[in-house]
Amino acid sequence: MAIHQGQTSYHRNGLNANQPEPAPVELGGYESYQEKIDGRKIRGRSESFLDFYSQAKLFYNSLAPFEQKHLKDAFSFELGKCKSEMVKNNAVALLNHIDRQVAEEVAGNIGAELPEENLEVKSDKKSPALSMANTVKQPSTKCTAILLDGKPDDEKLTDWIRTLAQYNINYSIVAKRLYTISPVLKVTDTFDTADSSLFDAAILISTSSEADPSVLEFIETTYKHFKPLAMAVEDYTALERCRVVLDAPGVYDLTKAEIPQFVEGIAKGRFWERKL
Repeated sequence: MAIHQGQTSYHRNGLNANQPEPAPVELGGYESYQEKIDGRKIRGRSESFLDFYSQAKLFYNSLAPFEQKHLKDAFSFELGKCKSEMVKNNAVALLNHIDRQVAEEVAGNIGAELPEENLEVKSDKKSPALSMANTVKQPSTKCTAILLDGKPDDEKLTDWIRTLAQYNINYSIVAKRLYTISPVLKVTDTFDTADSSLFDAAILISTSSEADPSVLEFIETTYKHFKPLAMAVEDYTALERCRVVLDAPGVYDLTKAEIPQFVEGIAKGRFWERKL
């Protein structure tokens, strides 16, 4: 039950000469009590315990295409941080038992060896319960950043916020500095204290002829992460240096679209079909 010191705390391993390892019986290790029954009781497992890969294959088959890409990117990122070539090669060898295409892509990304033989489990079984793409999507409790660049229309802003509140959507009003907008509204965050990663969506309300760099960074990050983005911009020349495609999926022009359409986008969450 002791916690062993060293690079590994599991058996088997290739980084620490397979240490720690189970103690043999003669040194006090575990031994099954021998008793006569219809046969001889042994410490063993059924053949089904040797099926290490079919459940992993089922999981991968069940993912939506964007989830499969995310999984491959995650493997590439984590293993790309690994300093041991042996560990990277061993990880790719395990992936080769699950899905050959995944093993090929990850091996190419991290510079690992791809096994010559394709050993992937041959199965096309799927379960919709294993994919988050099948989650019931609702806007309730999600959080939206309302970005102010210039002087907003107080009446329209109040109306939009009422709509968000009707759908139980949380919001924060973000601007260059903190100030009171009206008796019922005030800026609660600045671009120094808020970040796109903290929000599920964003609305840009701009009356400026040249957008602040903090504004551009915020909406570009929102766009890059496939999140819904609404725009109420008086002068679109302010966004000339912006890398947001205004007619891309999940980008709403509030001079043409109604705020409930944006709420539907918030419920959807991510627009994976968006081309970056």
